[in-house]
Amino acid sequence: MDEPIVAQTIMPRIRIGTDISTKGVMPQTNSDRFWRKVDIGSVECCWEWKGGCKVDGYGVFSKRIGVGDYMNVIASRFAYEDTYRVELGELQADHLCRNKLCCNPIHLEGVTRLVNMRRSKPFRIWKKKTHCAHGHPFTQNNTYIRPLGSKECRICRSETMRKFYKKKEK
Repeated sequence: MDEPIVAQTIMPRIRIGTDISTKGVMPQTNSDRFWRKVDIGSVECCWEWKGGCKVDGYGVFSKRIGVGDYMNVIASRFAYEDTYRVELGELQADHLCRNKLCCNPIHLEGVTRLVNMRRSKPFRIWKKKTHCAHGHPFTQNNTYIRPLGSKECRICRSETMRKFYKKKEK
């Protein structure tokens, strides 16, 4: 069976279903070292990172930046940059599949931190809330939208500020 068009055009260097490990030979490039630690399957499936992970569940890769010098990078970010040959800079590699260990470049998109945050599960849950933690309704008049897009109850915000300034005066 032929590889899908997507795999042929976007990932010419990564052949689906092939073993790219260098059994017994020390891999020379960051790309070789990286892809040996990824469980590459079909184009549609998540490609799980098999290397080390951060506490928050994201894969981490030690990228060689010089002789004996390494820098830890997020595995999905390296997968995106290595595949598309583009530096993300301030952008983040967003997992469209919502799997923190996925390194399949087709499942990743370079987006701003704000977009990545808004796509996250906690944000989607929070966005549906109709009342604050103290029971005040989120109405148009009672809702303050913070610069990054989160909302805050104006009644609670006023009370917090009042307590803050009262404490500061003492």
